Amino acid sequence: MIIQIVGGGDHTLALNNENGVEDIGVRLDWGLCQMYIHQLKYIYLKVNWSYKLLQEYDILLSLLKAEKYLDGGMGSKGNLEGLQGYCHNYPGREKVQVSPFLISDANMNGLTASYIVAGGEHTFIVFQPCIKSSQDSMISEERLFSIQNGDLHGDGLRHVRVPELPSMLEGTGDNTKRLHSIGHAIEDIFSSIRFIVIAFKHQPSFWLNHMDTSNSSRKEYSDFGDHGLDVKSIRNVYQRILELRNPEILKKLGDSLIRLFMSIEKHMQNVPHSRWIRALLIGLQCPFVGEKGIGDMVSTRIFSVFSKLTFLDGRKITFWLSTYPRDIFGGRFVRGVLRYLSNRKEFTRSGSIPHDVAAALKTLWYLYEANKMEPHLLYSEFYSKEISESVDLLEEYLKWSHAKYDKDLNTLVSFCQVPFILSPQAKSKILQVEAEMIKNQVVQASILQHLSGNLFAFPFLVLRVRRDHLIQDTLVQLNVERIDYLKPLKVIFEGEEGIDQGGVTKEFFQLLCRELFNVDYGMFTYEEETRNFWFNPNSMESEETFELVGIILGLGIYNNVILDVHLPLVVYKKVLNIKPLLHDLNDLQPQLGKSLQQLLDYEGDVEETFSLTFQITYDYFGEMKTYDLQPGGGNVPVTNENREKYTELYVKYLLEDSIKDQFQSFNKGFQQVCGHHALQLFHYEELELLICGLPHFDFDALEKVTVYQGGYTKDTGVVKWFWELVKDMPLEEKKALLFFTTGNDRAPVGGLGCLPFIIQRNGGETDRLPTAHTCFNVLLLPEYNSKNKLENRLKLAISNSIGFGLQ
Repeated sequence: MIIQIVGGGDHTLALNNENGVEDIGVRLDWGLCQMYIHQLKYIYLKVNWSYKLLQEYDILLSLLKAEKYLDGGMGSKGNLEGLQGYCHNYPGREKVQVSPFLISDANMNGLTASYIVAGGEHTFIVFQPCIKSSQDSMISEERLFSIQNGDLHGDGLRHVRVPELPSMLEGTGDNTKRLHSIGHAIEDIFSSIRFIVIAFKHQPSFWLNHMDTSNSSRKEYSDFGDHGLDVKSIRNVYQRILELRNPEILKKLGDSLIRLFMSIEKHMQNVPHSRWIRALLIGLQCPFVGEKGIGDMVSTRIFSVFSKLTFLDGRKITFWLSTYPRDIFGGRFVRGVLRYLSNRKEFTRSGSIPHDVAAALKTLWYLYEANKMEPHLLYSEFYSKEISESVDLLEEYLKWSHAKYDKDLNTLVSFCQVPFILSPQAKSKILQVEAEMIKNQVVQASILQHLSGNLFAFPFLVLRVRRDHLIQDTLVQLNVERIDYLKPLKVIFEGEEGIDQGGVTKEFFQLLCRELFNVDYGMFTYEEETRNFWFNPNSMESEETFELVGIILGLGIYNNVILDVHLPLVVYKKVLNIKPLLHDLNDLQPQLGKSLQQLLDYEGDVEETFSLTFQITYDYFGEMKTYDLQPGGGNVPVTNENREKYTELYVKYLLEDSIKDQFQSFNKGFQQVCGHHALQLFHYEELELLICGLPHFDFDALEKVTVYQGGYTKDTGVVKWFWELVKDMPLEEKKALLFFTTGNDRAPVGGLGCLPFIIQRNGGETDRLPTAHTCFNVLLLPEYNSKNKLENRLKLAISNSIGFGLQ
């Protein structure tokens, strides 16, 4: 039975279970060269430019070699590094051996073959003395014990010892001899796939090939659940090397890593991943990653290997990355890749993404996926400011929306494929670009229809509403069949002279949302604990009304209007088809969420302590009703074994089943308006930000970006008084001021520093109130002669800011 097969350049050898060696393949002018080495303490044998260290004891090394290698040729004596070898032919041998040919047997000269290593033009066979009996042993008892209990193949040939770099770095002093030794150790370890993994392993069983004495088979140990690396040791070694502050040592480290990953990239398709994949983790932890100079070259080589991982290897590396501690995952891995990206001189070249940028983004994608498995960082910590602010967003959107690509990023055609690197401001701009493109197409189509004789084709979506019948009027007009929500929106309040250039639309949305989310209307309930609204499972309102709410939120996004709505994050997760989980309940009913988590964590007898069943109760207009989480749930007790199922079904009922009809209608309306490409770019937290804006205010940032017109400057007296008053205002007054000047009491995506704001002089000393063009975020401020008068006039104006005259 064959137990080992090795392949050389043009030949194959097989080792059978009787310790015989068989030859298959090309055999033209091949011979057998035998060299007997006796009583030599150490011998270096040079074979094809590589050195092998032979340990002290008698060993027979057989070398199958082409004739041209030997000095004397076939059948003659040759000299190999001072050792006499003798080659001879075997009679009757074919030039091409197509069936196994036994070239040694188990008793050849009292030796048995134990291990074969094949090279391109040479093959080594390691023999051991035959072990017959304790009386007839050909070796000493000490040697017999060593052979019988040897752990590694080739133990008789050579013991491989990895330099003890950690202990070497613990030493003190900077003498030349010590630094020389450290330099050599760094080169040995960080340029060798085998050495770098063994040097930082936790358990030898992960990588060392052990000899199974029962069946002589080789086993590769690779545990998917644990990378097996000593993360702390890796960090300490890197830190100690940096503390040496020796440029030559640092260069050796960088050069070694570059050679290592160039070699991995060259051979990774032909070498089992278990031999090199962990080296990626060790390299990524290097403090050079993301730095300039040699660190840039090291990073490029590492990321290039990451970019060529297979699907299965990518899954494995993603899982391992998720197990790292937060400080290394975020501080070393993620920030290292982001620093590398920030150092790039160009992010696009001739309309495409350069390979180095694409490889870094693929690496960051693995980290992002790992972060979803085990949250270490906030979503926002993956943003690349440089990419978000420097790339042509229109071009990226067009490439992304038209190109075909795979979700595993094997082909990166646009930065929109990796939306986690784009800031909310960048995504908001992309969405507005998409909205404007669609609006222009719709307007052009309407104009063409009108010119073709369709008198009812109009390029705008015009809503005529009464303030005291907002919901009814809006519902009637938006519920018209085949209405085009994608037209630019114009709102007219009946009986008012306001010309809508944006400000009237802003007020319309604010007033309509205020009525729709009024608990007295019965569509939503209000949770005092979280100050969030939730769909009323017992609502008597029609599906069309809930659909209207979705349409309004969609129109707000589509028309770049921030809405005053307070929904829990789970609503936005559901809109993006993300399944709700237990922790999502904390935004809605945190006490219930906490109780369910305590149920999961309880270490005692759940059934006896909590006395729960798979049946829950709820309030239906004052009447308590029951709901079975599963068939016959009232008769199924909650136990330690099924509590996870109970919790899962309870959360599913609260966040999905109980409001299924209401949410489906809401989502239908929302998707009718916003169900386009750009929505896919948003994370659910960003979607909330897009709809609702920021709940906090930085008026210092607003002051820095404010533009002054009509003769005002930042040093004008009334302007200085204005900002002093604003900073002293309580929160509610600040919100009222923001609403008065912009039509919304929330900051836009990116904060107040991204809001275009103008203060314009509106005459000299007067008793008139300040006014505003909310369409353009313009405050018309008279030049009052005292701070007190400014305060009085300003507060009176902002407290009466609802309603429009001519704007």
